[in-house]
Amino acid sequence: AYDFLENTRFRPRTQFSNVYAELSTRDRASLVRVGRQSAARGGVLGRFDGGTVTYALNDKVAVNMVGGLPVESSSNAPPNADKYFVGFNTDLKHFWDGWDFNAYYIEQRDFDLLDRRAIGGTREAEGEAHDRRAVEVALVTVFRDRAEEHERTVQRAREFEDLRGL
Repeated sequence: AYDFLENTRFRPRTQFSNVYAELSTRDRASLVRVGRQSAARGGVLGRFDGGTVTYALNDKVAVNMVGGLPVESSSNAPPNADKYFVGFNTDLKHFWDGWDFNAYYIEQRDFDLLDRRAIGGTREAEGEAHDRRAVEVALVTVFRDRAEEHERTVQRAREFEDLRGL
């Protein structure tokens, strides 16, 4: 039998947007999550393979740590292990008539070169119709060497990897 859909965009495929394991205390004061996931706060941009750790100091303040590899494609391709990030953030809940705040610091590296560093915050308010609106302000510093210098660094890293493989 010939599969007419094999080499077309209609070929069925299995994809996972989020697949993770989560451990938490009964009161959810402490939480650990590992796997492919998304984060809507803390300066994380989209999906990633990695982990998050949350510890609630009380019912209004929680500290969080996040780290992992950004997922750059919607396919099930393995993530690029040369690009990684780590960040810390704090949640402040139910202040000033129901406002929630999140302040963060995050840093991303590519081949050990600083790729992105951000310090910022998010505020959310719950409206009358339970409509959540978020406003985010970030001071982002993006470091990129000149294109030539960056390419030379990447090329040297690849050559080193080739030599190690011999």
